Amino acid sequence: MKRLTNSLFGKIFLWFCLTLVAGALGNVLVMDLLDTRHIRVPDHPQAREMFALQSRLLLDAYAHEGEAGIRRYVDLAPGLRFFMRLFDAQGRELTGFGPHPGMDDGFFGKMRETLRGREDQEGYAEGSLPPFFVTSRPLPGGEPVYLAVEYPRLPPPPGLLGSWMFWKRQVPMLLAGGVLALLLARHLVGPVRRLREATRRVAGGDLTHRIGAGGDRGYEEINALSEDFDRMAERVEHLVLSQRRLLRDISHELRSPLTRLNVALELARKRTGDTARAELDRIGLDAGRLEELIGQLLAYTRLDHMRECPETTRVNLGALLLAVVRDTDLESQYKGVCVQVDTGTPAMIDAVPELVRRALENVIRNAIRFTPAGGTVRVVQDVEPAPEEAGRHGAQARVARVTVLDMGPGVPGEALDKLFLPFYRVGDARGHKSGGSGIGLAIAQRAILLHGGTIAAGNLPQGGLRVDITLPLAD
Repeated sequence: MKRLTNSLFGKIFLWFCLTLVAGALGNVLVMDLLDTRHIRVPDHPQAREMFALQSRLLLDAYAHEGEAGIRRYVDLAPGLRFFMRLFDAQGRELTGFGPHPGMDDGFFGKMRETLRGREDQEGYAEGSLPPFFVTSRPLPGGEPVYLAVEYPRLPPPPGLLGSWMFWKRQVPMLLAGGVLALLLARHLVGPVRRLREATRRVAGGDLTHRIGAGGDRGYEEINALSEDFDRMAERVEHLVLSQRRLLRDISHELRSPLTRLNVALELARKRTGDTARAELDRIGLDAGRLEELIGQLLAYTRLDHMRECPETTRVNLGALLLAVVRDTDLESQYKGVCVQVDTGTPAMIDAVPELVRRALENVIRNAIRFTPAGGTVRVVQDVEPAPEEAGRHGAQARVARVTVLDMGPGVPGEALDKLFLPFYRVGDARGHKSGGSGIGLAIAQRAILLHGGTIAAGNLPQGGLRVDITLPLAD
Protein backbone atom coordinates (compact mmCIF):
# COMPACT_ATOMS: atom_id res chain seq x y z
CA MET A 1 0.00 0.00 0.00
CA LYS A 2 2.85 2.38 0.81
CA ARG A 3 4.39 1.72 -2.58
CA LEU A 4 1.07 2.55 -4.24
CA THR A 5 0.62 5.85 -2.37
CA ASN A 6 4.20 6.89 -3.12
CA SER A 7 3.81 6.46 -6.90
CA LEU A 8 2.28 9.02 -9.25
CA PHE A 9 -0.05 6.36 -10.67
CA GLY A 10 -1.23 5.39 -7.17
CA LYS A 11 -1.84 8.99 -6.12
CA ILE A 12 -3.85 9.81 -9.25
CA PHE A 13 -5.90 6.61 -8.91
CA LEU A 14 -6.57 7.11 -5.19
CA TRP A 15 -7.53 10.76 -5.67
CA PHE A 16 -10.07 9.80 -8.33
CA CYS A 17 -11.47 7.09 -6.06
CA LEU A 18 -11.73 9.53 -3.14
CA THR A 19 -13.49 11.98 -5.44
CA LEU A 20 -16.03 9.30 -6.36
CA VAL A 21 -16.63 8.42 -2.70
CA ALA A 22 -16.96 12.10 -1.77
CA GLY A 23 -19.43 12.54 -4.63
CA ALA A 24 -21.48 9.59 -3.38
CA LEU A 25 -21.55 10.98 0.17
CA GLY A 26 -22.45 14.41 -1.17
CA ASN A 27 -25.28 12.80 -3.07
CA VAL A 28 -26.53 11.31 0.22
CA LEU A 29 -26.51 14.73 1.88
CA VAL A 30 -28.36 16.34 -1.04
CA MET A 31 -30.93 13.54 -1.05
CA ASP A 32 -31.46 14.06 2.69
CA LEU A 33 -31.92 17.79 2.20
CA LEU A 34 -34.36 17.32 -0.66
CA ASP A 35 -36.29 14.48 0.97
CA THR A 36 -39.94 15.67 1.46
CA ARG A 37 -40.19 13.60 4.63
CA HIS A 38 -38.24 16.36 6.35
CA ILE A 39 -40.91 18.90 5.52
CA ARG A 40 -43.24 19.67 8.46
CA VAL A 41 -46.72 18.27 7.82
CA PRO A 42 -48.46 21.58 8.62
CA ASP A 43 -46.39 23.25 5.92
CA HIS A 44 -47.36 20.65 3.34
CA PRO A 45 -50.44 21.81 1.33
CA GLN A 46 -51.68 18.31 0.56
CA ALA A 47 -51.38 17.28 4.22
CA ARG A 48 -53.36 20.34 5.36
CA GLU A 49 -56.13 19.57 2.86
CA MET A 50 -56.29 15.95 4.01
CA PHE A 51 -56.61 16.91 7.68
CA ALA A 52 -59.26 19.53 6.86
CA LEU A 53 -61.36 16.90 5.08
CA GLN A 54 -60.97 14.43 7.96
CA SER A 55 -61.99 17.10 10.46
CA ARG A 56 -65.14 17.97 8.55
CA LEU A 57 -66.18 14.32 8.39
CA LEU A 58 -65.64 13.92 12.14
CA LEU A 59 -67.70 16.99 12.94
CA ASP A 60 -70.49 15.84 10.61
CA ALA A 61 -70.52 12.46 12.35
CA TYR A 62 -70.83 14.13 15.76
CA ALA A 63 -73.45 16.61 14.56
CA HIS A 64 -75.69 13.83 13.30
CA GLU A 65 -75.06 11.00 15.75
CA GLY A 66 -73.29 12.51 18.75
CA GLU A 67 -70.60 10.53 20.54
CA ALA A 68 -71.81 7.31 18.89
CA GLY A 69 -71.00 8.82 15.52
CA ILE A 70 -67.52 9.77 16.70
CA ARG A 71 -66.85 6.28 18.09
CA ARG A 72 -68.19 4.61 14.96
CA TYR A 73 -65.89 6.76 12.88
CA VAL A 74 -62.93 6.03 15.14
CA ASP A 75 -63.62 2.29 14.96
CA LEU A 76 -62.95 2.57 11.23
CA ALA A 77 -59.59 4.24 11.96
CA PRO A 78 -58.54 3.22 15.51
CA GLY A 79 -55.41 5.32 15.41
CA LEU A 80 -57.47 8.49 15.55
CA ARG A 81 -58.20 7.99 19.27
CA PHE A 82 -54.58 8.90 19.97
CA PHE A 83 -54.57 12.03 17.81
CA MET A 84 -58.03 13.71 18.09
CA ARG A 85 -59.99 15.39 20.85
CA LEU A 86 -63.50 17.02 20.72
CA PHE A 87 -64.46 19.92 23.01
CA ASP A 88 -67.74 21.71 23.73
CA ALA A 89 -68.02 25.45 24.19
CA GLN A 90 -67.00 25.13 27.88
CA GLY A 91 -63.84 23.17 27.05
CA ARG A 92 -65.09 19.78 28.20
CA GLU A 93 -63.63 16.84 26.29
CA LEU A 94 -66.54 14.91 24.68
CA THR A 95 -64.97 11.75 23.21
CA GLY A 96 -64.01 10.12 26.51
CA PHE A 97 -60.60 9.15 25.19
CA GLY A 98 -58.91 10.67 28.18
CA PRO A 99 -56.38 13.52 28.41
CA HIS A 100 -54.03 14.10 25.48
CA PRO A 101 -50.34 14.31 26.44
CA GLY A 102 -49.75 17.19 24.04
CA MET A 103 -52.56 19.41 25.39
CA ASP A 104 -51.84 21.55 28.45
CA ASP A 105 -54.33 23.46 30.54
CA GLY A 106 -54.27 26.48 28.23
CA PHE A 107 -54.68 24.51 25.02
CA PHE A 108 -58.44 25.13 24.70
CA GLY A 109 -57.90 28.87 25.03
CA LYS A 110 -55.21 28.81 22.35
CA MET A 111 -57.50 26.86 20.08
CA ARG A 112 -60.35 29.37 20.45
CA GLU A 113 -57.93 32.25 19.92
CA THR A 114 -56.70 30.64 16.73
CA LEU A 115 -60.21 30.25 15.31
CA ARG A 116 -61.50 33.71 16.38
CA GLY A 117 -62.36 35.87 13.41
CA ARG A 118 -61.79 33.12 10.82
CA GLU A 119 -64.66 32.60 8.44
CA ASP A 120 -63.69 29.03 7.60
CA GLN A 121 -63.26 28.21 11.30
CA GLU A 122 -60.15 26.11 10.43
CA GLY A 123 -56.58 26.76 11.33
CA TYR A 124 -53.24 25.62 12.70
CA ALA A 125 -52.55 26.04 16.40
CA GLU A 126 -49.40 28.17 16.23
CA GLY A 127 -46.77 27.56 18.87
CA SER A 128 -48.16 24.29 20.11
CA LEU A 129 -45.99 21.21 20.32
CA PRO A 130 -46.93 18.81 18.90
CA PRO A 131 -48.73 20.73 16.12
CA PHE A 132 -52.55 20.52 15.88
CA PHE A 133 -55.07 21.22 13.18
CA VAL A 134 -58.11 22.87 14.85
CA THR A 135 -61.57 23.51 13.51
CA SER A 136 -65.04 24.48 14.85
CA ARG A 137 -68.65 24.02 13.80
CA PRO A 138 -71.90 25.09 15.41
CA LEU A 139 -74.36 22.38 16.34
CA PRO A 140 -78.05 22.56 15.35
CA GLY A 141 -78.84 23.97 18.76
CA GLY A 142 -76.38 26.84 18.28
CA GLU A 143 -73.59 25.63 20.57
CA PRO A 144 -70.25 25.23 18.79
CA VAL A 145 -67.99 22.21 19.15
CA TYR A 146 -64.23 22.32 18.68
CA LEU A 147 -62.08 19.60 17.15
CA ALA A 148 -58.29 19.34 17.52
CA VAL A 149 -56.39 16.74 15.48
CA GLU A 150 -52.72 16.18 16.15
CA TYR A 151 -50.55 15.91 13.11
CA PRO A 152 -48.96 12.46 13.37
CA ARG A 153 -45.25 12.47 14.12
CA LEU A 154 -43.44 11.14 11.03
CA PRO A 155 -40.59 8.79 11.85
CA PRO A 156 -37.19 10.07 10.76
CA PRO A 157 -36.16 8.78 7.34
CA PRO A 158 -33.99 5.68 7.47
CA GLY A 159 -30.25 6.29 7.07
CA LEU A 160 -29.44 6.21 3.39
CA LEU A 161 -26.03 4.65 4.05
CA GLY A 162 -27.81 1.65 5.54
CA SER A 163 -30.36 1.46 2.76
CA TRP A 164 -30.10 -1.43 0.31
CA MET A 165 -31.61 0.77 -2.38
CA PHE A 166 -28.83 3.29 -1.88
CA TRP A 167 -26.07 0.71 -2.25
CA LYS A 168 -27.91 -0.94 -5.14
CA ARG A 169 -27.57 2.33 -7.00
CA GLN A 170 -24.21 3.54 -5.74
CA VAL A 171 -22.06 0.39 -5.87
CA PRO A 172 -22.27 -0.07 -9.68
CA MET A 173 -21.49 3.62 -10.10
CA LEU A 174 -18.48 3.37 -7.78
CA LEU A 175 -17.20 0.24 -9.54
CA ALA A 176 -17.58 1.79 -12.98
CA GLY A 177 -15.95 4.97 -11.73
CA GLY A 178 -13.08 2.99 -10.20
CA VAL A 179 -12.41 1.20 -13.50
CA LEU A 180 -12.50 4.49 -15.39
CA ALA A 181 -10.20 6.06 -12.79
CA LEU A 182 -7.78 3.15 -13.20
CA LEU A 183 -7.73 3.53 -16.98
CA LEU A 184 -7.40 7.30 -16.76
CA ALA A 185 -4.55 7.07 -14.24
CA ARG A 186 -2.70 4.61 -16.48
CA HIS A 187 -3.29 6.88 -19.46
CA LEU A 188 -1.93 9.92 -17.61
CA VAL A 189 1.08 8.14 -16.13
CA GLY A 190 1.99 6.30 -19.35
CA PRO A 191 4.05 9.17 -20.84
CA VAL A 192 5.90 9.65 -17.56
CA ARG A 193 6.78 5.94 -17.47
CA ARG A 194 8.08 6.07 -21.03
CA LEU A 195 10.19 9.07 -20.12
CA ARG A 196 11.50 7.25 -17.06
CA GLU A 197 12.37 4.19 -19.17
CA ALA A 198 14.27 6.45 -21.57
CA THR A 199 16.28 8.02 -18.75
CA ARG A 200 17.14 4.54 -17.42
CA ARG A 201 18.36 3.37 -20.81
CA VAL A 202 20.52 6.46 -21.29
CA ALA A 203 21.87 6.17 -17.74
CA GLY A 204 22.62 2.50 -18.45
CA GLY A 205 24.89 3.46 -21.36
CA ASP A 206 22.50 3.42 -24.35
CA LEU A 207 23.24 6.97 -25.43
CA THR A 208 21.56 6.47 -28.82
CA HIS A 209 18.08 6.04 -27.34
CA ARG A 210 15.58 8.80 -28.10
CA ILE A 211 11.94 9.28 -27.13
CA GLY A 212 10.96 10.92 -30.41
CA ALA A 213 8.57 13.78 -31.13
CA GLY A 214 4.82 13.30 -31.07
CA GLY A 215 5.01 10.19 -28.94
CA ASP A 216 2.24 11.43 -26.65
CA ARG A 217 -0.37 13.35 -28.58
CA GLY A 218 -2.43 15.74 -26.54
CA TYR A 219 0.24 16.19 -23.85
CA GLU A 220 1.95 19.41 -24.83
CA GLU A 221 4.04 19.59 -21.65
CA ILE A 222 5.16 15.96 -21.92
CA ASN A 223 6.08 16.43 -25.59
CA ALA A 224 8.14 19.50 -24.72
CA LEU A 225 9.87 17.59 -21.94
CA SER A 226 10.57 14.69 -24.32
CA GLU A 227 12.12 17.04 -26.87
CA ASP A 228 14.31 18.59 -24.16
CA PHE A 229 15.34 15.11 -23.06
CA ASP A 230 16.27 14.11 -26.62
CA ARG A 231 18.37 17.23 -27.03
CA MET A 232 20.08 16.57 -23.72
CA ALA A 233 20.74 12.92 -24.64
CA GLU A 234 22.15 13.99 -28.00
CA ARG A 235 24.46 16.47 -26.29
CA VAL A 236 25.59 13.90 -23.73
CA GLU A 237 26.22 11.35 -26.48
CA HIS A 238 28.33 13.86 -28.37
CA LEU A 239 30.37 14.72 -25.28
CA VAL A 240 30.90 11.07 -24.31
CA LEU A 241 31.89 10.07 -27.84
CA SER A 242 34.28 13.00 -27.98
CA GLN A 243 35.82 11.90 -24.67
CA ARG A 244 36.18 8.32 -25.87
CA ARG A 245 37.70 9.43 -29.14
CA LEU A 246 40.12 11.69 -27.29
CA LEU A 247 41.23 8.89 -24.95
CA ARG A 248 41.68 6.49 -27.82
CA ASP A 249 43.62 8.97 -29.94
CA ILE A 250 45.86 10.06 -27.06
CA SER A 251 46.56 6.45 -26.13
CA HIS A 252 47.54 5.58 -29.69
CA GLU A 253 49.62 8.73 -30.09
CA LEU A 254 51.52 7.99 -26.85
CA ARG A 255 52.37 4.46 -27.91
CA SER A 256 54.84 5.57 -30.61
CA PRO A 257 56.99 7.93 -28.50
CA LEU A 258 56.88 5.44 -25.62
CA THR A 259 58.22 2.72 -27.89
CA ARG A 260 60.99 5.05 -29.06
CA LEU A 261 61.71 5.93 -25.42
CA ASN A 262 62.15 2.27 -24.50
CA VAL A 263 64.51 1.73 -27.47
CA ALA A 264 66.56 4.79 -26.51
CA LEU A 265 66.63 3.57 -22.90
CA GLU A 266 68.11 0.23 -23.91
CA LEU A 267 70.75 1.96 -26.08
CA ALA A 268 71.64 4.26 -23.21
CA ARG A 269 72.10 1.27 -20.87
CA LYS A 270 74.47 -0.39 -23.32
CA ARG A 271 76.56 2.74 -23.84
CA THR A 272 76.78 3.91 -20.22
CA GLY A 273 77.12 0.54 -18.53
CA ASP A 274 76.86 0.91 -14.75
CA THR A 275 77.59 4.63 -14.74
CA ALA A 276 73.95 5.74 -14.76
CA ARG A 277 72.22 2.47 -13.94
CA ALA A 278 70.14 3.90 -11.07
CA GLU A 279 68.87 6.83 -13.13
CA LEU A 280 68.13 4.63 -16.13
CA ASP A 281 66.30 2.10 -13.95
CA ARG A 282 64.14 4.91 -12.60
CA ILE A 283 63.36 6.02 -16.16
CA GLY A 284 62.56 2.42 -17.07
CA LEU A 285 60.22 2.08 -14.06
CA ASP A 286 58.30 5.23 -15.00
CA ALA A 287 58.20 4.16 -18.63
CA GLY A 288 56.74 0.81 -17.56
CA ARG A 289 54.03 2.54 -15.52
CA LEU A 290 53.25 4.81 -18.43
CA GLU A 291 53.00 1.82 -20.74
CA GLU A 292 50.66 0.06 -18.30
CA LEU A 293 48.47 3.16 -18.08
CA ILE A 294 48.29 3.45 -21.86
CA GLY A 295 47.41 -0.23 -22.10
CA GLN A 296 44.60 0.24 -19.59
CA LEU A 297 43.31 3.27 -21.47
CA LEU A 298 43.21 1.31 -24.72
CA ALA A 299 41.52 -1.60 -22.97
CA TYR A 300 38.89 0.70 -21.48
CA THR A 301 38.14 2.45 -24.77
CA ARG A 302 37.78 -0.93 -26.51
CA LEU A 303 35.37 -2.16 -23.82
CA ASP A 304 33.46 1.12 -23.84
CA HIS A 305 32.80 0.80 -27.55
CA MET A 306 31.44 -2.76 -27.22
CA ARG A 307 27.67 -3.20 -27.13
CA GLU A 308 27.81 -6.95 -26.53
CA CYS A 309 30.42 -9.60 -25.82
CA PRO A 310 32.30 -11.18 -28.72
CA GLU A 311 32.16 -14.96 -29.03
CA THR A 312 32.10 -16.55 -25.57
CA THR A 313 33.27 -19.91 -24.28
CA ARG A 314 32.32 -22.06 -21.31
CA VAL A 315 34.55 -21.05 -18.36
CA ASN A 316 35.02 -22.54 -14.89
CA LEU A 317 34.85 -19.42 -12.73
CA GLY A 318 36.55 -21.04 -9.72
CA ALA A 319 39.55 -22.18 -11.78
CA LEU A 320 39.83 -18.77 -13.40
CA LEU A 321 39.72 -17.13 -9.97
CA LEU A 322 42.52 -19.35 -8.64
CA ALA A 323 44.65 -18.52 -11.69
CA VAL A 324 44.14 -14.78 -11.08
CA VAL A 325 45.17 -15.13 -7.41
CA ARG A 326 48.33 -17.00 -8.47
CA ASP A 327 49.18 -14.16 -10.87
CA THR A 328 48.92 -11.64 -8.02
CA ASP A 329 50.99 -13.76 -5.64
CA LEU A 330 54.20 -11.83 -6.27
CA GLU A 331 52.53 -8.50 -5.56
CA SER A 332 50.83 -9.76 -2.38
CA GLN A 333 54.12 -11.21 -1.06
CA TYR A 334 55.90 -7.93 -1.74
CA LYS A 335 53.21 -6.05 0.23
CA GLY A 336 53.15 -8.64 3.02
CA VAL A 337 49.44 -9.33 2.43
CA CYS A 338 47.81 -12.75 2.61
CA VAL A 339 45.19 -13.61 -0.02
CA GLN A 340 42.66 -16.28 1.03
CA VAL A 341 40.47 -17.90 -1.61
CA ASP A 342 37.28 -19.84 -0.92
CA THR A 343 35.62 -21.42 -3.95
CA GLY A 344 32.34 -22.94 -2.88
CA THR A 345 29.83 -24.39 -5.32
CA PRO A 346 31.37 -24.89 -8.79
CA ALA A 347 30.20 -22.24 -11.25
CA MET A 348 30.31 -22.45 -15.05
CA ILE A 349 29.75 -19.23 -17.00
CA ASP A 350 29.64 -18.29 -20.67
CA ALA A 351 32.22 -15.53 -21.00
CA VAL A 352 35.25 -14.11 -22.74
CA PRO A 353 37.94 -15.48 -20.39
CA GLU A 354 40.37 -12.62 -20.89
CA LEU A 355 37.77 -9.96 -20.07
CA VAL A 356 36.55 -11.70 -16.90
CA ARG A 357 40.13 -12.43 -15.86
CA ARG A 358 41.08 -8.76 -16.29
CA ALA A 359 38.05 -7.65 -14.24
CA LEU A 360 38.80 -10.05 -11.36
CA GLU A 361 42.50 -9.19 -11.43
CA ASN A 362 41.85 -5.44 -11.26
CA VAL A 363 39.55 -5.84 -8.25
CA ILE A 364 41.90 -8.20 -6.37
CA ARG A 365 45.00 -6.08 -7.10
CA ASN A 366 43.09 -3.05 -5.89
CA ALA A 367 42.29 -4.86 -2.62
CA ILE A 368 45.94 -5.90 -2.18
CA ARG A 369 47.10 -2.35 -2.87
CA PHE A 370 45.04 -0.81 -0.07
CA THR A 371 45.39 -3.58 2.54
CA PRO A 372 48.17 -2.78 5.04
CA ALA A 373 51.09 -5.15 5.57
CA GLY A 374 50.12 -8.14 7.67
CA GLY A 375 46.49 -7.85 6.56
CA THR A 376 44.35 -10.34 4.70
CA VAL A 377 42.36 -10.13 1.50
CA ARG A 378 39.48 -12.63 1.33
CA VAL A 379 38.08 -13.79 -2.00
CA VAL A 380 34.85 -15.84 -1.80
CA GLN A 381 33.08 -17.45 -4.75
CA ASP A 382 29.69 -19.16 -4.52
CA VAL A 383 26.36 -19.67 -6.29
CA GLU A 384 23.06 -18.11 -5.18
CA PRO A 385 19.61 -17.23 -6.57
CA ALA A 386 19.49 -14.22 -8.83
CA PRO A 387 18.35 -11.02 -7.07
CA GLU A 388 14.76 -9.94 -7.74
CA GLU A 389 15.79 -6.72 -9.47
CA ALA A 390 17.85 -8.71 -11.96
CA GLY A 391 14.76 -9.73 -13.85
CA ARG A 392 16.66 -10.38 -17.09
CA HIS A 393 18.13 -13.56 -15.55
CA GLY A 394 14.72 -15.14 -15.11
CA ALA A 395 12.63 -15.85 -12.03
CA GLN A 396 14.37 -19.18 -11.21
CA ALA A 397 17.86 -18.22 -12.42
CA ARG A 398 20.98 -18.47 -10.30
CA VAL A 399 24.13 -16.39 -10.45
CA ALA A 400 27.74 -16.81 -9.47
CA ARG A 401 28.92 -14.31 -6.87
CA VAL A 402 32.52 -13.32 -6.23
CA THR A 403 33.12 -11.21 -3.11
CA VAL A 404 36.45 -9.48 -2.47
CA LEU A 405 37.03 -8.07 1.01
CA ASP A 406 40.08 -5.98 1.95
CA MET A 407 41.29 -4.45 5.21
CA GLY A 408 41.97 -0.99 3.86
CA PRO A 409 40.60 2.37 5.04
CA GLY A 410 37.37 2.09 3.08
CA VAL A 411 35.82 5.03 1.27
CA PRO A 412 33.26 7.70 2.21
CA GLY A 413 29.69 6.61 1.61
CA GLU A 414 29.01 9.33 -0.98
CA ALA A 415 32.00 8.10 -3.06
CA LEU A 416 30.90 4.44 -3.39
CA ASP A 417 28.92 5.01 -6.59
CA LYS A 418 31.82 6.94 -8.13
CA LEU A 419 34.52 4.32 -7.58
CA PHE A 420 33.90 2.81 -11.01
CA LEU A 421 34.29 6.09 -12.91
CA PRO A 422 37.54 6.40 -14.92
CA PHE A 423 40.31 8.32 -13.10
CA TYR A 424 38.14 8.97 -10.05
CA ARG A 425 40.12 9.26 -6.80
CA VAL A 426 38.69 9.46 -3.31
CA GLY A 427 41.55 11.36 -1.68
CA ASP A 428 44.75 10.69 0.21
CA ALA A 429 43.72 7.24 1.43
CA ARG A 430 43.03 6.00 -2.07
CA GLY A 431 44.90 8.64 -4.07
CA HIS A 432 48.15 8.98 -5.91
CA LYS A 433 50.18 7.49 -3.04
CA SER A 434 48.62 4.11 -3.77
CA GLY A 435 50.26 3.92 -7.16
CA GLY A 436 47.01 3.09 -8.97
CA SER A 437 45.91 4.70 -12.22
CA GLY A 438 42.25 5.08 -11.24
CA ILE A 439 40.95 3.16 -14.25
CA GLY A 440 41.18 -0.48 -13.14
CA LEU A 441 37.74 -0.57 -11.49
CA ALA A 442 36.19 1.19 -14.50
CA ILE A 443 37.57 -1.57 -16.75
CA ALA A 444 36.26 -4.20 -14.33
CA GLN A 445 32.77 -2.68 -14.32
CA ARG A 446 32.59 -2.44 -18.10
CA ALA A 447 33.74 -6.05 -18.54
CA ILE A 448 31.23 -7.38 -15.99
CA LEU A 449 28.33 -5.38 -17.48
CA LEU A 450 29.13 -6.73 -20.95
CA HIS A 451 28.58 -10.24 -19.54
CA GLY A 452 25.18 -9.30 -18.09
CA GLY A 453 26.51 -9.18 -14.52
CA THR A 454 26.70 -6.57 -11.78
CA ILE A 455 29.47 -5.07 -9.67
CA ALA A 456 29.01 -2.97 -6.54
CA ALA A 457 31.12 -1.71 -3.65
CA GLY A 458 30.32 -1.16 0.02
CA ASN A 459 32.10 -0.44 3.28
CA LEU A 460 32.55 -3.19 5.87
CA PRO A 461 31.41 -2.49 9.46
CA GLN A 462 34.87 -3.29 10.84
CA GLY A 463 36.62 -1.22 8.17
CA GLY A 464 37.69 -2.03 4.66
CA LEU A 465 35.97 -2.30 1.31
CA ARG A 466 33.74 -5.04 -0.05
CA VAL A 467 33.29 -5.53 -3.79
CA ASP A 468 30.55 -7.91 -4.99
CA ILE A 469 30.54 -9.27 -8.54
CA THR A 470 27.68 -11.35 -9.94
CA LEU A 471 27.68 -13.21 -13.26
CA PRO A 472 24.85 -15.29 -14.75
CA LEU A 473 25.51 -19.02 -14.77
CA ALA A 474 25.64 -20.89 -18.05
CA ASP A 475 22.41 -22.60 -19.14
